[in-house]
Amino acid sequence: MEYRRRFLLEKTVVQVLAAAAVAAVYFLPALAWRPSDSHAATSFVLAGDLAGAARCALLIWALAAVVGAVTVFMRPQGAMLIVLLGAGGMALRSAQIRAWLWQQNSHIPAMYGGLAAEIVAGAAVLFVAAVVVDFTRRLVARARPGWLWRSPLEGLTDEEAASLDEGSPADIAAAARVGSYLRPGSRLGGVITGTLRWPKGKGGLSDSAKELGAVGLTAVIGMAVTMLLMQSPARGQIIFSLLAAFFVATLIANALLAPRHSLVVLAAPVAAGLLACGLGAVTSVDHSAIGWANVKLYARALPVDWLFAGGAGVLLASWVAHRHHEWKRMEKLHEGLAT
Repeated sequence: MEYRRRFLLEKTVVQVLAAAAVAAVYFLPALAWRPSDSHAATSFVLAGDLAGAARCALLIWALAAVVGAVTVFMRPQGAMLIVLLGAGGMALRSAQIRAWLWQQNSHIPAMYGGLAAEIVAGAAVLFVAAVVVDFTRRLVARARPGWLWRSPLEGLTDEEAASLDEGSPADIAAAARVGSYLRPGSRLGGVITGTLRWPKGKGGLSDSAKELGAVGLTAVIGMAVTMLLMQSPARGQIIFSLLAAFFVATLIANALLAPRHSLVVLAAPVAAGLLACGLGAVTSVDHSAIGWANVKLYARALPVDWLFAGGAGVLLASWVAHRHHEWKRMEKLHEGLAT
């Protein structure tokens, strides 16, 4: 069936392009952003390398433009997921933070202030990347309108909607768009400009309240699960912990609150990262020669870890949940029409 082939094609393309993006960032332009000291952790603020930060931002935006253009037939969460996973090549190539902790042993609170600023700046870079993805998708869709992704649940007939027993065709189409971080035809995809004007949804909560609640819930659960999973300062352990923690946290938030735009929930790993920096600053009170070794494990995650690994966990969960929503209803629709 057509929708099954589309689902398989989308999953395959996301996997292939994500692997290619990671390889491209990890290997090809490494000299453009990698610290001159191969043993140093990737932090542009701590290294004082603002030029490297600018090159990193341009690299992410270029990746977003390419991905947005070639994935116009896919749901937008998948496109941004590829960008985040690709940018995660920087986190994979980074060394541990312990060298910076040792060097800044007597100034660790100030060091975490710099890391917090880097997280905020990185979040701004990712927001621009999301706009670039949206812009390139619009350009391609303007030339080839039939290529733009549409949910298979949009445009159902009255008979098909009745077989799902979930409201009118318009209700089902609106529910199918929940969780999509950019929507065709809305200003900037409705990401920011419509946040405070969304109507009340089911259950009496406004959509803006659901968005803020989803961000807070995802941040709290993600931080808690990160602390449970992160058992060593090894780079692989840190990246996996953040990816898995925010994947689980976002699935829970989606199940409880169903946020309208998944891009907004990307604020959760940003908030959790800022919290980790704050806790790292206030708990690092041991200024002895080995005080740096007592820094908590969660405070050893770098800004690139919170932004790219944590952010990828958020969008991966949103992408999976969105696909699962459609798959269940398309299967039910097919079974109902078959009988």
